[in-house]
Amino acid sequence: MTRPDYIFYLLSEETVGSKSLRAGDYLVSRQNAAELLSMTEAGDLCRFRGESRPFNPHADQYGMTTLFCRSGGFGDLLAMTPAIHEIKTRWPMAIIQVATHERHAPALENNPDIDEIMPWPVSKQTWELADAHVWLDQSIEKQANSRTTHFVDLVSQECGGIEVSDKRMRYHVSADEEVEALLNFPPKEATYCGRIGVQVHSNARNRTYPVKQLHQVLATLHGKGWEIFLFGAPSALRDADAPGVHVITDHKFRQSIAILATCDVVLAPDSAFAHVAGALSLPTVALYGPFPWQLRTAYNPSVQALQGRAPCAPCMHHFAKGKHFPEGCPTAAEGFCQALASIEPDRIVRKIEEAAQRG
Repeated sequence: MTRPDYIFYLLSEETVGSKSLRAGDYLVSRQNAAELLSMTEAGDLCRFRGESRPFNPHADQYGMTTLFCRSGGFGDLLAMTPAIHEIKTRWPMAIIQVATHERHAPALENNPDIDEIMPWPVSKQTWELADAHVWLDQSIEKQANSRTTHFVDLVSQECGGIEVSDKRMRYHVSADEEVEALLNFPPKEATYCGRIGVQVHSNARNRTYPVKQLHQVLATLHGKGWEIFLFGAPSALRDADAPGVHVITDHKFRQSIAILATCDVVLAPDSAFAHVAGALSLPTVALYGPFPWQLRTAYNPSVQALQGRAPCAPCMHHFAKGKHFPEGCPTAAEGFCQALASIEPDRIVRKIEEAAQRG
């Protein structure tokens, strides 16, 4: 079982990022400790010496509270949902809390298996009130077997090795979100051959498909009569304002996902939309280079992966501290991953058309 590295002690109330934190103790990983110290003037650190109570899948969890802790991101939070669903299936009266950053919390909203979403960082009081802890912040990155084990299984291991019967991730679009998306973007089957949602970029450059090649993919799809929804910041893409091309940049995360759910096919890098689309059972083509696809999408049947090849791949590089590429990356200066660049645009188009037919 992994556990927090430090207690971050805030001496007085202070604004951290976009929110205010009260004075007191907060549990943090090594990485978050550095981030908090850089953003505050009245903080101090000490090694965590509190009690960690591991989740026991062999004990009766009736009425017991389990606190899951992970600051983000969207895909990592969704990887928690199979284990959480298993716990709720076995013990419907178990109480599940998830502490995460407010930016990523929408990935878990409307999930019937989760009783409460708690603020991040985790207060020591919240920690002490829970009956069991599943500390996942940086745990996936730290575990030696993360190079060989699917991240859904890594979460299960942190839950005392609980055996999960259904390993599909879960995301829930509300009825109101669905209606709003359809009202704003009604289907036009007579005008277009299909609707595709495209995540333009990942938050890490090494997991983002090269923009010039992506433009070739989109130009081909547009020429074949597809209606295209671009999610992200597609400023580098030409023809982003062409008829039948919608740029979705001013919507909140859950609004964007509701629009994505209206699509026939999704194209995404190894990032949030690939995992959410899989959780929604949408036909999806996911592009992989730095990480093997088997460690991310193997449990999402609707997702078909295209794996890029290069002598340096898979590098397994996690974006952290502003470092988008690992040391010695041969194409870092050019701003893209050569493994991803090895995936030809025509190959992607063919896979999208195959996914559409299967869906």
